[in-house]
Amino acid sequence: MGFPSASYCVAVPKPLVLFVQLLDHIEIAVSAAINYLHLTTPTEDDTAHRGFVADPSGSGPPSAVSSAIKQRLPVVRFESLRTRWPEASSCAVCLGWLKPSDEVRQLGNCRHAFHRGCIDRWVDIGRVTCPLCRSHLVSHRHC
Repeated sequence: MGFPSASYCVAVPKPLVLFVQLLDHIEIAVSAAINYLHLTTPTEDDTAHRGFVADPSGSGPPSAVSSAIKQRLPVVRFESLRTRWPEASSCAVCLGWLKPSDEVRQLGNCRHAFHRGCIDRWVDIGRVTCPLCRSHLVSHRHC
């Protein structure tokens, strides 16, 4: 006994294969041109679920938004939060350990804490949600 030696193939005419490949190359070229020329802007719905701030200019997040978020997030020493987290904790952005002397920002909604520099960079690139649980960085009551 052996394996069956029959193979099952569908014959597709070569001109049809070439035409489909041509359409694929045209789609890639058009998409690249649209992205290069910034002819599309993300909608608020597209960006909200990924945790980004929508910026119509395409040049990055507005500095007013990131500075407003930073002003609302308190900077404290991690040792003052140790009663909430008695065991060792790590920063979810850099994956480094939070030491008692580290300056951290505690988020407004979820109360998670991150190194000050890490969460500041997170906000500067346009993120408006917690790196861990994706809740908004600041409470809507304060907006």
